[in-house]
Amino acid sequence: RGPLASLVTRFQEAGRPWSAALRGFEPNEANANDYRREEGHFLAMHWDDRKFYSGPICVLSLLAGATMTFRLSAAHRSNLRRAAAAAAGGASPRSAGSAGCEEQVVRLELPRRSLLVQTGAARFEWQHGIPESQDFAGPRRVAVIVRKAGLFAPKPSRATVVAAATAGSEVADARDSAVVVSVAAALLGEEESKRGRSQHRCGSGRGEEAAVAVAQQPPMDKPAEPSEQTASIAASSSSSCRGTRKLSSALILSSQWPDPNVSAAGLVTQCRLQALRDALSLRVTMAAEGKPGTAMGRVEKQLGVHCVRLAANDEAAIREVVEASSPQIVIFDGFNVEERYSHFIRRFAPGALRVLDMQDFHSLRLGREELVEKGDASLREVAAYRPDAGSENLCRELASVHRCDCTLAISEAERRLLVESYSVAAAKVVAAPWGYPAPSGGSMPGFSARRGAMFIGNWRHRPNRDAARWLIEEVWPRVHAVLPDVELRIYGASPTPADMAMSNPAINAVVAGTCGSVEKAMRQHRLLVAPLRYGAGLKGKVTDAFHHGLVPVTTPVGAEGLEDAQLGGSFPGCLVDGGSGGAEEDAKRFAEACVKMYSDEQEWRNAQACGLRFISQAFDAASNSAELRDFLVERWQTLDGARRCDF
Repeated sequence: RGPLASLVTRFQEAGRPWSAALRGFEPNEANANDYRREEGHFLAMHWDDRKFYSGPICVLSLLAGATMTFRLSAAHRSNLRRAAAAAAGGASPRSAGSAGCEEQVVRLELPRRSLLVQTGAARFEWQHGIPESQDFAGPRRVAVIVRKAGLFAPKPSRATVVAAATAGSEVADARDSAVVVSVAAALLGEEESKRGRSQHRCGSGRGEEAAVAVAQQPPMDKPAEPSEQTASIAASSSSSCRGTRKLSSALILSSQWPDPNVSAAGLVTQCRLQALRDALSLRVTMAAEGKPGTAMGRVEKQLGVHCVRLAANDEAAIREVVEASSPQIVIFDGFNVEERYSHFIRRFAPGALRVLDMQDFHSLRLGREELVEKGDASLREVAAYRPDAGSENLCRELASVHRCDCTLAISEAERRLLVESYSVAAAKVVAAPWGYPAPSGGSMPGFSARRGAMFIGNWRHRPNRDAARWLIEEVWPRVHAVLPDVELRIYGASPTPADMAMSNPAINAVVAGTCGSVEKAMRQHRLLVAPLRYGAGLKGKVTDAFHHGLVPVTTPVGAEGLEDAQLGGSFPGCLVDGGSGGAEEDAKRFAEACVKMYSDEQEWRNAQACGLRFISQAFDAASNSAELRDFLVERWQTLDGARRCDF
């Protein structure tokens, strides 16, 4: 019942241009993917997995159109064919369409309110996606996707692509009584073979789960049997030797290569790699979907980690990575990554310890964002928000937690939340913050050696963009009225032209773009102003500020997880708790705190000293790595018994 049922009914009508392709189509799954061009969303090149989906897929484009790229080459072969060949002990066969050709590319325009129907090779053999945000024809595109999920393995039918250009259905516009389509049937002919992945982009909030084609998890009531190819991996991590044999190998799966200069997520992953390599002395492999580049090279050269670029939903590729690395520990870099890859790990390395690295509490962040967007919620009200069982995002995240053998929470605050509010077994969760090396000596710039205030944050992360806008529009004009000579500089990777245009010389506020050296910037400025209205997890900008002797002024969300025991659980920087008067009162209080901390030398010096002491104690890299090592070793040695009683 409802608009989606009406939409499917129209799909099944006879005499339509798509009727032949959708004959007998009985979908059981629908998704609405929300793409925002200005936030850098994209749908990376991929093919759909035959193991989890069957028949056609229908995609209705609303609000704006897009251009989809189809690619076929001898180098990109389908997961089905590669897996079958590997199981038979032979080489992967070339498809008829790829024989003798290096690469074929077809660019297909999907107009607004058009219907795309993919079947056969167009869905399962050609690599397809919307690889660049510029491929979206408007600022926002909503894709309504209807398909059938389930196991199947029929012989591929001929490739069919149907593009319906103009009025889609009652969902698109209730006034339209007919659907006018243009048909591009058999556009891709009999061509076959491809390889790809289905993750859209990195480092943004809403799109991280919205614009992804995720293979459904296999049933949990009966574990998959390991194949002959994975028997050696299963044996190497069997229970008979867990308590006596030393851990030797680990695999981290991620959607992107870590860059600690761009985001706190990059800092977290880098620290995990260092801990696995140094504290546990493991042979470490990292497989990620991101494009090769400087970040990937840094991981290989500086950290000595073997790096493999991975294609999502590529069963043969993930099996190759698992067989080559023989991991005893597999860390999923975020619950979205766990959703895509854990079913493969259960099949190919059933004895490996499966570890979820939460990075931050995703559903907590999204719920707080919704609260801010609804209206005049105060800083205090947003910080007090907790998602309940009615939150789909929370249910997904907790499902990921329960599928894994253990979970790394980024802070003690989020560890307590999992255990005390959501009844996750305490033994399965550890607080695992990142760490900084011990100070190398030398003097830290003091009050009189510093000038100005700064904010820093990746623009693709929506809490950062919201904070920067609120800072420039609501907070800094009030600061400027009292301290007109103080400059505010806002740094961050991936700014859009609209972000750069937020600079306002009238109030001495400059959007400076990417920061060349975070250390240099933080040792020059006197204040870090971080008016984060929503978010979750630890804030790398705040801990970096402490590490470099920069005093932070922030909100309850920005200070979350940074409670100093020596201060009775208080935040060691300047915390603006807000009031009961809503956003306007919060902006006023935040501005007043900035003025006071910038002007009061003694209070600033006290705050700097507290921050330096706190960060050296709570975020010592060696201590935090040792705690993570002990937790992982204990979970590994007790894995089989823990699984038997993990209900």
